[in-house]
Amino acid sequence: MANTAAIWSKAFHRSYFPGIRTPIDKPHLRIGSLEADIRAGNEREFLARRRIAALKRHGRPGKEQGPPALKPVPGASNWVQVGPMSTTNGPPYAKNLQFWTGRISSILIDPTAAGTMYIGAAKGGVWKTTDGGKKWAPMSDDEMSLAIGAMALAPNDAQTVYAGTGEGNIFYVVNVPDSTQESYYGAGFLKSTNGGTSWNLYGQAEFTGGAFFRIAVHPANPSRVWAATSNGLFLSDSGGTSWTPVTNGLPPIVPGTFTGSTEIVLHPTDPAIAFTYFVNGGIYRSTNANGVSPAFVQVPAALPLTQVRGSIAFSPSQPLRMMAAVSGELWFSTDGGQNWQPTGAAPVNCTTYDYGNHVAIDPVDPNIVYLSGIPQLNKFTFDPVAMTWSSGIIGQGTTHADHHFLAIDPANHLHLYAGTDGGIYESSDGGGSWSDGINRGLCITQFEFLDHHPTSDAVLFGGTQDNGTQQFRNSTVFPVASGGDGGFTAVDFNNPHNVLLEHYYASPERSTQAGEYLTFTDISPGLSGVPLFYPPYALCAEDPDWIAFGTSVLFIDKAQGTGGWPTFVPLPGNTGSISAINFVSKTLIYCASIHGQVYAVRSMNGGVDWAAEPIYAAPFPARFVWDIGVMPNDSAHVIVVVSGYGTGHVWSGIVPQSGVAAWTDVSGSGVTAIPDVPANSLVIDPAAPSTYYVGTDIGVFRTMNAGGQWENFGQGLPNTAVYDMRLHGASHLLRAATHGRGVWERRVDVASLPDVDIYVRHHMMDSGRGLAPEGIPAAFKNIGQFIDLGDPQRHWMCADMKVDALLGNPLSYQYATSAVDFVVFEAQLVHRNAERGNVNHVFAQVHNRGIKAATVTVKLIFADSTAKVPPLPNDFWTAFPGNSAVPNTPWHPIGAAKTVTVTPTLPAVLEWDWLTPMGQPTHSCLLLVVDSADDPIPAAHKIFDVDALVKLDKRTGLKNLHIVDAPPKPPGPAPPPWSAAILDIIGPPSNETTLSFELLGGPDSALAFFLPRDMPPFSLPERSPLKITTPTTDQLEAARKVLGKSIDAYDTSRLYLAAGVRQAATPPFAIPERGLRLPILLSGTTRRGEIPPRFNVLQHFRRELLGGSTFVLVTRE
Repeated sequence: MANTAAIWSKAFHRSYFPGIRTPIDKPHLRIGSLEADIRAGNEREFLARRRIAALKRHGRPGKEQGPPALKPVPGASNWVQVGPMSTTNGPPYAKNLQFWTGRISSILIDPTAAGTMYIGAAKGGVWKTTDGGKKWAPMSDDEMSLAIGAMALAPNDAQTVYAGTGEGNIFYVVNVPDSTQESYYGAGFLKSTNGGTSWNLYGQAEFTGGAFFRIAVHPANPSRVWAATSNGLFLSDSGGTSWTPVTNGLPPIVPGTFTGSTEIVLHPTDPAIAFTYFVNGGIYRSTNANGVSPAFVQVPAALPLTQVRGSIAFSPSQPLRMMAAVSGELWFSTDGGQNWQPTGAAPVNCTTYDYGNHVAIDPVDPNIVYLSGIPQLNKFTFDPVAMTWSSGIIGQGTTHADHHFLAIDPANHLHLYAGTDGGIYESSDGGGSWSDGINRGLCITQFEFLDHHPTSDAVLFGGTQDNGTQQFRNSTVFPVASGGDGGFTAVDFNNPHNVLLEHYYASPERSTQAGEYLTFTDISPGLSGVPLFYPPYALCAEDPDWIAFGTSVLFIDKAQGTGGWPTFVPLPGNTGSISAINFVSKTLIYCASIHGQVYAVRSMNGGVDWAAEPIYAAPFPARFVWDIGVMPNDSAHVIVVVSGYGTGHVWSGIVPQSGVAAWTDVSGSGVTAIPDVPANSLVIDPAAPSTYYVGTDIGVFRTMNAGGQWENFGQGLPNTAVYDMRLHGASHLLRAATHGRGVWERRVDVASLPDVDIYVRHHMMDSGRGLAPEGIPAAFKNIGQFIDLGDPQRHWMCADMKVDALLGNPLSYQYATSAVDFVVFEAQLVHRNAERGNVNHVFAQVHNRGIKAATVTVKLIFADSTAKVPPLPNDFWTAFPGNSAVPNTPWHPIGAAKTVTVTPTLPAVLEWDWLTPMGQPTHSCLLLVVDSADDPIPAAHKIFDVDALVKLDKRTGLKNLHIVDAPPKPPGPAPPPWSAAILDIIGPPSNETTLSFELLGGPDSALAFFLPRDMPPFSLPERSPLKITTPTTDQLEAARKVLGKSIDAYDTSRLYLAAGVRQAATPPFAIPERGLRLPILLSGTTRRGEIPPRFNVLQHFRRELLGGSTFVLVTRE
């Protein structure tokens, strides 16, 4: 991104990320940087037309011409959505948990169908819901532009939807007075006559490269449509198929100056009266707006004429009352807009100059006015007795900052919807309170950069526009790692607990706790110079403790940024900020600038001293460099991708030991060339070094012969810009960060994949690809599943099953069953122990990673697993989905099997009411089995050994449970210092079965047990974490509570105890052939908001893991 200021500052706010200090959003600087890379070298060209030409040539839709869209190919490897379908802030216990998504510029409410709405996203296209926001669907992924500025419905035909491409919110933000600031701004006017199912594109000549601010439709004639755009005011009498500029009485549109129309409103009862607002012109009124050539006259009022955006609104109930937001003030008229005066009430923390400006009047009460601005939403109220206006913020802390639009439900004037930088928010009481749940299911986040875990495909981090740095944690629900803007990210490939991010300018931060929320610390002290808005940094490929950071000079730190950045390397002749870095080794770094200046930075003494040498020369272009790749096994061969237009975008450079590189354009030629659009990111496949992937402003392109020929690699990918990519070597997944449609991925090692890919996660780190890794440490914390960072994950810890039981005062479930969707399941619902004699709610979640929806059948059964997990009855598979007819089978159904449709990327959540039997053993388990005709369980997988089945098949899940007695009526007794459980272990025919214990709690966590008297005592190795001690009264009481009179059979004079942080202990005895009943004593401190103490008890046979139990100490609510 291009530099926009010579100095950078650290200003912070707490507006919508409670508890964390986050940088204040600076849209002027951010958006200015977003377009400067495109314009470098093309300052006076019409870039939007170049982009559209490239789209038509390289496989994107052109309803009037061009090849078909790149739809997913059945049976092939396609791009599939990773998410986020929702972003969450904070852990599940937080009272003000928020959900959010990307920027929304427009909201439509269908007045004829309750629950039907449309939103227009900044770079995410048009989305639709028919159930009030419970489910959303993208409607325009393959259109020419997904940058939506304004929308409208035909008043007498709600199936006719209009959408103007090109987002007005950002048009006047940067100081570039022309209509080509972003080449993917506008592509024309979209029209649908079937509720958004399909679209036609019109007005390309008039609107390409422009931005829409408002669309107005004649109330009785849906063919008469007005459009307020950066190219001026336009009128169509053909329902948008053809357009005429309206110029009579209006200011001219002068290239190179700030002009354009930012508002058009029609009188509610007399559409012959219309008002428009022109930048640098003010408010204009027409009284013949129904005519063939409407004429406008400037309103001769005291409104200031300023170089800013304005908005206007009529009162639906009193049309003579009008409001206008101009020059940072709210003005009103009581005579139909002929005369205006200021309200005298200043907007509160609500600027309306450019990035956000929308005024809406309550349709019932004209004395209530809403003003959307930056960063807050204001409510203005007129007192008709005192004849004064008052203003105040609404939604602060409960809506995302930066408001762009407010829609009022035509059926209920108190029902509001606010469009913000963080999505859509809903109020049912006129703005007194707000809900963010409506954001769930919208994948419109604008990502900037990403990085992923070195070994696991279950974790990646991505910086986003004004929505923080987000973390993919093996779910479509992304938690935030840090707030504000998010730029580059990096994960330490030797120790992935170390994660780095930045906000903007030189603001790097570092976490040593795997990027957990609120664990980042500032590592910027020592940096200086002129950075980009999102300055690049890179970890050394030889040693990730070494890091390079770019401003206008290069900084190096050998302690991952904690050493104060002692090494400062100037770049000779550099005239701009550094835009790309590749830290090749401890003696070589490549970096480049926004002006196409590429450098080799070398050390001749092992990284002590460094010197930079220019290696750029003709024919390498003077363009913004986005990425630098180094060929595997040849550090003297670089591949560089550049932005802009009118030049090659992929360059190969052979770098000598001294002097400039020999550059070759490897962008291809003719019909197999990479398109002439900005290239933003590069991946070189280390397994096939002639294969490059390049992310561009119109998707992803691939060459398999080092640039000789290129092909569109976008099958299934929406038509939005790809800003960054990473190839995960272990899983062969190419991940793409899009600027408006979230994160996507594609397998690159196979040509064929099933269209339906059903799975459940065997544990938190299992992504449903191949065999789930056994014992893999958790790469992140999950409070809802009581899993801490580093906890080993086992196949009996299914992450897609949770139990909700009655707890608290008064006794209650956490959620109504109807309220638990994929977001609540993943981010809020905390797994509880099932209770004997009570109805427990069992939730199961099913995923589909394919490209088409599928109907699945889901069966849930339970069993006593005291001794071991019993085998399935021998008729299980033939009876499925019905119940077994085998008498006395240990497996019992929980209700009937259920059928549900699972769509790609949107998990399905099912629920069963389970009246847990009074005699159900403490150690029990749940088994989830999912089958589908579109992705059936293979016959070879239909086995009866449950442990083996779950390890083998991705459509099954096993959850070990700890069944407890129902809690006493509140308040109940205080919990004892020690808790106890019985573990019954059946020994095989030989004494080769052993136990091991894993303590996963804090320093005061402890596990202890007694042995039967008839087992001989044993001595312990000197360094064993187990100690032999005399039991306390509390310990004896805990054992007596679970053993009863049988405690006399145990040697209670010797207690075997292990204590401390992350201890692992293996007692030096074998399990007797007759088996062993072991009283397990547990103790530890549980603190709200922290993972409570956990204990794993594992059983091995000849070093093979047979099974185990996980105990979690939770303080009773």
